[in-house]
Amino acid sequence: MRPFSKFLPLVAVASTVPLAAGQTLSILVAEGDTVPGVGTITRVDGVSIANDGSTLIEVDTDNADTDADSVMLRNGVLFLRENQALPAPAGATLGSFDGASIGPGGETIFNQFLTGAVTTNDNSGIYFGDQLILREGDVSTSAAFSPGTTYRGFFDVKFSRNSDTALVVASMDDPNIASTVDRALVRLVFNQVSGLWEESVLAKEGDLLPGQIEAVADFETGAEESAANSQGLAIYTVDLLGDTSVDRAIYLQAGAAQTLLMQEGFSSPIPGRNWGSLASVEVDLNTSGSWVAKANLDNSDTATDDVIVLNGDIIYRAGDSLPDIAPHTLSDFGGSVGVWVTDAGDVVWFGDWDDPDTSRDEGLFINDQLVLQEGVTIVDGETIIDLSDITEQVHVSPSGRYIVVEGEFNDGTDRDAVILIETGIGDNYCAAALNSAGLTGVISASGSDTAVDNNVVLTASDLPPNQFGIFLTSLDQDFVPGLGGVSNGNLCLGGVIGRINTIRNAGSGGTYSLALNLMALPQGSGTMAAVAGDTWYFQSWHRDGVGFGSNLTNGVSVTFD
Repeated sequence: MRPFSKFLPLVAVASTVPLAAGQTLSILVAEGDTVPGVGTITRVDGVSIANDGSTLIEVDTDNADTDADSVMLRNGVLFLRENQALPAPAGATLGSFDGASIGPGGETIFNQFLTGAVTTNDNSGIYFGDQLILREGDVSTSAAFSPGTTYRGFFDVKFSRNSDTALVVASMDDPNIASTVDRALVRLVFNQVSGLWEESVLAKEGDLLPGQIEAVADFETGAEESAANSQGLAIYTVDLLGDTSVDRAIYLQAGAAQTLLMQEGFSSPIPGRNWGSLASVEVDLNTSGSWVAKANLDNSDTATDDVIVLNGDIIYRAGDSLPDIAPHTLSDFGGSVGVWVTDAGDVVWFGDWDDPDTSRDEGLFINDQLVLQEGVTIVDGETIIDLSDITEQVHVSPSGRYIVVEGEFNDGTDRDAVILIETGIGDNYCAAALNSAGLTGVISASGSDTAVDNNVVLTASDLPPNQFGIFLTSLDQDFVPGLGGVSNGNLCLGGVIGRINTIRNAGSGGTYSLALNLMALPQGSGTMAAVAGDTWYFQSWHRDGVGFGSNLTNGVSVTFD
């Protein structure tokens, strides 16, 4: 459906924090780099990364025109710049960026403030690439609002783990809601037939949600304070009317069904402790419906009131210790930085602990493993002296293979840079065809690219739900569109193709995985062992729903040491 792109790291680096097999670090963008035709980068303001490694980075420069000094870099190249003319509306120019997200192939969605031929009543809009899809002042097409309801502005907007659905926190003016400015969570879905984006309202101000006696007064509007997936689920925090000690609650929504997950003043999993303030809680939701939240307990013991919650269970808590920080204990989980749960179920989080040496007491974790630590991790010969723990300066791809984080380096100028953590192995190649879920299937490899380790896991994602599939392998790559009518998909393998006859099912989340036996990879009628120097190519074939036949993911190549 859309062009495939693969962004390669720019600079190889080393770290004194032990890295897991297959995990690498690299620098993407740094203060002092030049943006051709604009100026020198002076600050990093936001980052986003997709499953194929496509990146979107907002930076400020030293351009003398302060109305045209901020830019968006897509895959390291100038993409958008303040004050540039926009295709729509006529006469409008780009004023500033407010919320941005990137999907596979470099697809982007933004909330942008506008200047030029606009007024204060229509000076912002949601853009898919350069296509204006929703503008302040537009009348909503959703039946959830009263006729004539107009949009008054937008807060966060992000893809819902793919580039065909998005979640928008919006303000509007509904004549039948008493307040002057009303709020709602709106899902945008791309209609493949019409080529248009369609609105549906998940929840809005004035709704009475399950388990409540007071109506919704507002929603949290921050960039990490709501999330949705491609399967129709969403997680968000509501601010209710009435008693302020119990007025914030977190809900999981599936279709029209809304489930209360936690509420201020209600019991937590810790005996004798209730949930504390749930204002500005960071949340995330993966493709299979697992959710994570960075929350608080009541303040009866402030040293142990910060927690990370996964599917209702507290998995990390202030006061806990971990092997990578022992004998010290966690004190909090960062400022306004988010928390993520990947499609593989891993939790990515920021931690601060009680090391008396405050130059090395913060870091980024994947589950229990410390993967980036201030004062310790060395990048390109220089030590990271600070890691950003604020909104939009850390981001994790839905698969979890890629993480981007803004940090500061001690190279004499304390320069800012964007660091890429790559947790997978191999390189994607070849373009997958659109499947019946409206997505292009993605294959990824994780584990170790050292053959004797015999530790490689293949994962296929963005598949049609509940369809079965298998993995294929070869020592050659190719590109055969449509498989000559045998399949809707594109074959990315050549030569002798082996079939791993372990059938997987994508389930409701549209994903499945398989651990390989590198000692016996199928090749024709026999098997072969992967050895150092070999490059193997992998792809997944899958059923594609009633009436659609079958399809294939893209390909991934792994060169073994």
